[in-house]
Amino acid sequence: MTGMIPEKIESKIAENAINYGVKALTIFAVFFLAWAAFLPIKSASIADGVIVLDFNRKTIQHLEGGIIDQILVKEGQMVNEGDVLLYLHDIKAKTEQQILKERLWTMQLQKERLKAEKENKQTMNLTDFFSEVGKLSPSDNDKLQEIATNQLRLFKAKKDKRSGEIKVLEKKLKSAELRLKLFQKELYQTKNLYS
Repeated sequence: MTGMIPEKIESKIAENAINYGVKALTIFAVFFLAWAAFLPIKSASIADGVIVLDFNRKTIQHLEGGIIDQILVKEGQMVNEGDVLLYLHDIKAKTEQQILKERLWTMQLQKERLKAEKENKQTMNLTDFFSEVGKLSPSDNDKLQEIATNQLRLFKAKKDKRSGEIKVLEKKLKSAELRLKLFQKELYQTKNLYS
């Protein structure tokens, strides 16, 4: 007998405590596994992909990264060099291409506008430009029309401004010519007075 509790009772208490602990851990593990199995995953992790070929691991990398759109191979499938393994979602590349295309159109139309201004033309001839561009999608066509309209408005505004400046200068010239005639007349009359 150790202390005041008999040894049989003490071992029974220890055995009961162990049984309760094992039961509690088992119940916790069952609930945790059920929770993990039925909980829907609503997030994604970004990670490099790894493909194992002939027991050699090969890492798939893309310079700009991206989202995988479609995987064309299955696990364990044999592939050859050059085979397409997956397609990446190309939204970023298409967006950048569209931005560059619009910037190119803007620069080309700006060049045409500046050329017409330099040559003092009355209108911008964009027929050659539109024939070079060719057939476009409806959205591209709308965007190109918008860019062309902006350049035409700018051309007209500058032409109107230049025309207004010319009219002002012509009026100043006429006024100066009139004053010159008046001064010449006054000079003639003054000469006649003194002669």
